[in-house]
Amino acid sequence: MSSGQQDRAYWIENLWKIAFPVLDAGSRGRLRDEMPVEGAEATRQWSHLEAVGRILCGISPWLECKGLTGKEEALRQRAAHMARETIRHGVTPGSPDLHPFDQHAQPLVDTAFLCHGILRAREELWKKLDDQTR
Repeated sequence: MSSGQQDRAYWIENLWKIAFPVLDAGSRGRLRDEMPVEGAEATRQWSHLEAVGRILCGISPWLECKGLTGKEEALRQRAAHMARETIRHGVTPGSPDLHPFDQHAQPLVDTAFLCHGILRAREELWKKLDDQTR
């Protein structure tokens, strides 16, 4: 494996370590139950939206990447699927993971990160969402 391939594998491994716990729990509608939250009580209600938004904003170029193969492509496809499911749970009324989009001003910031991620991965995140979620 070349140095460049080792570097890429290292970054993908770290991306997965950070993103997987959030996307895994979110894709199963269990993010609020499983994600540890610390900090001031007043900001805890937005922590889940913040985590999803910032992760999707950060990994969206990779989710949209074409021409990957092997393990990395399998991880990319899995992450994209989990991301769509996480979004679905986050916007579905009655979902235990429904994000508080309409409470105070803070969700505006976190929603901007979420929207930025969706725009940067338009094919994988926006176009592949079901109509109801969109």
